[in-house]
Amino acid sequence: MAVVESIGFGPVDTRHQLTPEEAAVADREFYVHDTACWHPELKVKLELHWTAFNDPAYRTIEREMHRLVHVDPAERDDGIMAAHVLVHGAHHGYRRLLWLLDAAVLGSVLNDRGWSRAIEVTSADHVVNTVLLGPYLGHRLFGLPVSPIAAPLIEGRLSSQRTMADLTQMKTPDEPGIEQRGALRLQSMLRDRRRDRVKYLVNKLIRPSRDDMNANKLRPGWRGRMSRLRVQAPRWARFIRTRVTQRWSRKGD
Repeated sequence: MAVVESIGFGPVDTRHQLTPEEAAVADREFYVHDTACWHPELKVKLELHWTAFNDPAYRTIEREMHRLVHVDPAERDDGIMAAHVLVHGAHHGYRRLLWLLDAAVLGSVLNDRGWSRAIEVTSADHVVNTVLLGPYLGHRLFGLPVSPIAAPLIEGRLSSQRTMADLTQMKTPDEPGIEQRGALRLQSMLRDRRRDRVKYLVNKLIRPSRDDMNANKLRPGWRGRMSRLRVQAPRWARFIRTRVTQRWSRKGD
């Protein structure tokens, strides 16, 4: 943080004040893994991550990425690096064209060994959909070829891949403190197992938004989760009531 402040960046949140112990709690309990900085003259926003992802579903790729930091660049695993690019893009719904182009190119240039490794590391966490969505989008939007390693897996999940691809191009209004419905569904579908999808949605229910986050009140454990549930429950109740009302209104029409 001192380095970026020395070149003119300033913090835009309080998360840079976290001690290592608080950061570990924030990562584990709140899925917060970064802090944001802003350069007032350059008008540039910079994110500093202390972990690669803010989702425990990607623990294996997270561990492998940390391992690569200490490996000679000449010995780095292309499959792990590619998996990181693909998981990151899918995790964010390929909202930026650059992420989509990276995934589309990897779909055709990554060798079979690299693809096998990327699938292996995501299979360990049951999130193979994350490395298939990018190549599928590249083929669907740009007509690019798909690796023969990934192609049969995409074919076997074609219905879900089509749905996720549609969700990346979907815009829905934000609800206060709740992700867009399309984004929420996409994040759920990236998980291969039904139980992991349910677990994700439950965690979203008891997890506060970033606006609710206060670094000085981090509370780990079940007491903290119950306090967060009390914060979120009224919002979800309003969200569900609104959806039910809208659905009944459409039926009446």
